[in-house]
Amino acid sequence: MLAKANICLHIYFYFGILILKISEGDNVIDHILGSSLECNLIVTIIYSGSAGISERNIKVLDIHGNSVKAYCYLRKQVRYFKKDNILSAAYCKGHLKAIS
Repeated sequence: MLAKANICLHIYFYFGILILKISEGDNVIDHILGSSLECNLIVTIIYSGSAGISERNIKVLDIHGNSVKAYCYLRKQVRYFKKDNILSAAYCKGHLKAIS
C-alpha cells in the first residue's frame, strides 16, 4: 500500500534553465547547506529575493531555523538568506577561496 504525500512542485526559469523545487519532503537543499557549514564548502544557490532571482556563491556560517547566515561572494559581505527562498543549491565547481 502506498502512503499519500502532500508534495508541491514549483517550476522556475532562470536564464533559460528550468529549476524544479519540491516544497515538502525535499531535504537536498538542507543537506548541501549543512555540508557547506560543516565542511567549509562553497555552494552555489539560486535565490529569489526582493530584487528578483539571482545566482550566488556562498559559504554558510550558521543555520538557525529558516535563516541561513553566509558569506556572499557576489556582495562580498555576510548576508542572511531565507531557506524558503533558496530555489536550488549545488556544490560550487569554481575556484573561489573559502573564508575562515
